[in-house]
Amino acid sequence: MVAKGILVSNGGGSLKENEGSWLGPITGSIAALALSPFMSQKMVTILASITNTDLTALTELMDAGKVKPVIDKCYKLTEVPQAIRYLEEGHARGKVVITVGQSSKT
Repeated sequence: MVAKGILVSNGGGSLKENEGSWLGPITGSIAALALSPFMSQKMVTILASITNTDLTALTELMDAGKVKPVIDKCYKLTEVPQAIRYLEEGHARGKVVITVGQSSKT
């Protein structure tokens, strides 16, 4: 667990988790905002319209080390069913990556 940092939420949860909710995928963002005052980490949400300019700016920030993606696990393409199960179980604490033509690292 990270003692300090900023969690940027752009939606949330799985479709199964939000099933029947009129708020749908924004429930995770609402929960992050509600919990933020009680956490040591700052939690914020974003809504974005992705453009080439945005992607270029994001690439520059990542190249400069100012944005760090959190990768929980990597799976091979042949392991997609296991990756989906892992996501559905709610264990992921970062992104789950599917690799093509490489060995997976966890």
